[in-house]
Amino acid sequence: MENNISLSIIIPAYNAQNHIKSCLDSLLYECNNSTMYNHMVEIIIIDDGSTDETFEIANSYSKFFDSTYINLNVVSQINSGVSQARNTGLFLASGKYIFFLDADDCLRENSLTSIFSDIEKNYDFCAYSHHNLFMESGKQEEVSLPVIGDNIDKTNTADFIMYSTSSLNECWGKLFKNSIIKEHQICFQKGIKSGEDLLFVMEYYTYAKTISFKKESILNYRIHSQSAMHGFNVENRMKFNEYLYSYYLKYITNKNDDLKKAAYVYHFRIMTDLFRTYSIQENAKKNLTFLYGCNMSKDVISKLKFSDIPLYKRLEYLMMKYKLITLSLAYYRLKAKGLSK
Repeated sequence: MENNISLSIIIPAYNAQNHIKSCLDSLLYECNNSTMYNHMVEIIIIDDGSTDETFEIANSYSKFFDSTYINLNVVSQINSGVSQARNTGLFLASGKYIFFLDADDCLRENSLTSIFSDIEKNYDFCAYSHHNLFMESGKQEEVSLPVIGDNIDKTNTADFIMYSTSSLNECWGKLFKNSIIKEHQICFQKGIKSGEDLLFVMEYYTYAKTISFKKESILNYRIHSQSAMHGFNVENRMKFNEYLYSYYLKYITNKNDDLKKAAYVYHFRIMTDLFRTYSIQENAKKNLTFLYGCNMSKDVISKLKFSDIPLYKRLEYLMMKYKLITLSLAYYRLKAKGLSK
């Protein structure tokens, strides 16, 4: 029988009992509001060895989704991490397009209508805007892509957004063609604590020919105070950053000089954010000495001229270039204090 599934929604879930209900409620609401598309949607939930009620809650929604003619597939696996959970979802997915959603995030109203409108246009890669939802304060903020439009020029505009901003770092809130994923055997790398999204998106992006960036905000992304990198010591954090940096270098090697410069400025900003973070932690002087001496710092600073740096960041460039530890400690501590107010 011919497969008529256009959209596979993959949701990795680990100990998500506090949020997965609101996630699935948002999906159910959208399905009830977009019934003309329901027979073309499948939802795949991968429970990654949860020790709470995540699996039971997800499974209890089967009867609700059955009433909307949507196939809900809830699969349990031994705890293997979010990368393996998403890979399991990719293996099971039969849809023409893949859409990732985290178990603590929610679809916004009319999101499925927007998604299917773009599926009909047959883009290789489609990215949407979103709303950040700060869990502690309840505050929301809209996060729009820096460029909006269909048939985005990949050689210039899209490349700059991909390689010199953080706008496309996550796999959620995007449409990926399943045929491209399968043809090039694209998957999530196991064993890294954070950034698996970015590596997946960067690899997929290289094969995408038609690209669309959308104004529509289609999901609420929950932000918790404890990030995946929280508590990492400076050595482990840099090991992770340099691993990602090596991938950037692989992808931008053959790009034009303007894009390369923009990419190096972006990584310069990443480094200065790390300087600020570790300047207020224990062993701050040792942390900054290590960061200024690491390979990524040396390589980024060697690729940039003083004139490449925005005016308000040029003092930071000089401190990085000449390893001015004492001045850096004072500067970044003041900056961190100002940002915390």
